[in-house]
Amino acid sequence: MKIMVSCEHGGDTIPEEWKHLFDGKHDAMLSSRTCEYGVRWLYDSIVPEIADYADIAEVSQIVVDVDGSIGNGTALSEITSELSAQDAGKIIRDYYLPYQIEFEDRAECWAQDGESMLMVGLHTFEPVVRNIPLGMDIGLIFDHTDSEERSLALRIKRGFEKNAPWLRVRFNAPHKVKEDGFVQHMRDMYGSRGLKGIEIEVGENVIFPEGIKTIKNTITDVITKWKEESRN
Repeated sequence: MKIMVSCEHGGDTIPEEWKHLFDGKHDAMLSSRTCEYGVRWLYDSIVPEIADYADIAEVSQIVVDVDGSIGNGTALSEITSELSAQDAGKIIRDYYLPYQIEFEDRAECWAQDGESMLMVGLHTFEPVVRNIPLGMDIGLIFDHTDSEERSLALRIKRGFEKNAPWLRVRFNAPHKVKEDGFVQHMRDMYGSRGLKGIEIEVGENVIFPEGIKTIKNTITDVITKWKEESRN
């Protein structure tokens, strides 16, 4: 089994040629966050432990969201979607397609070699939305109709119950599977050829050094054992 780890919202870079778009746009920037707080720390701790291939998007999602869809109009932000077709196309070609195509190419090579695959998408979320606490610390997002994904999610949840029972873990929250999300895109392309996917959402309230260590150890221990069992 090969494991790939993606992190679509870990970067806050605004390329120099597009910075002028965001001058005086503070309200719009706040409504579409530049990046997810702490997810890079999570990514940096997990990737060395389990990943055969990994990548983190360096360009901010307020420029282009590599977890969005061109077809559904969710790849460009409310600001960059107002650009001319030529400029919007340049952003897509420069920053969106290279990120996704590299994952697709790796998956294609592994599929041709007969490898099964697991794609892990890492995200963080705000624990309070519109002044309402979400009442959770960890979210595991998976295709509930797929027995293997459901089994892996249950094992990760049990791992947290054992190692960190104070962390509140929920399934398919704070959102359900995104039909236009990148993990779902990879399921659509390679699910029939052995790819499984899971997204792990971590509350920003538990993103601190000791919290990261506990979360990383639980996730990587469960996935490592799951990978070893898949070889048997």
